Amino acid sequence: RQAVRNSDYAIAQFKSLSKLLFVHGHFYYIRIATLVQYFFFYKNVCFITPQFLYQFFCLFSQQTFYDSVYLTLYNICFTSLP
Repeated sequence: RQAVRNSDYAIAQFKSLSKLLFVHGHFYYIRIATLVQYFFFYKNVCFITPQFLYQFFCLFSQQTFYDSVYLTLYNICFTSLP
């Protein structure tokens, strides 16, 4: 009984466990799909577009727009803060 009081979900029979796992698995899938869209698409669009435009400005001279420290801080800030 103490384990039931301390747990997030208490089920009376194990036949309800599969339904509970399917529901929470679906919620987990939705959260991961949103994170993947944010992380791979939006972050890369915001980060690569200035570099692409900068190459036209410097006439494709292999000069980088961002320093490696900015790359690291960008990934840390945009993945941990939201």
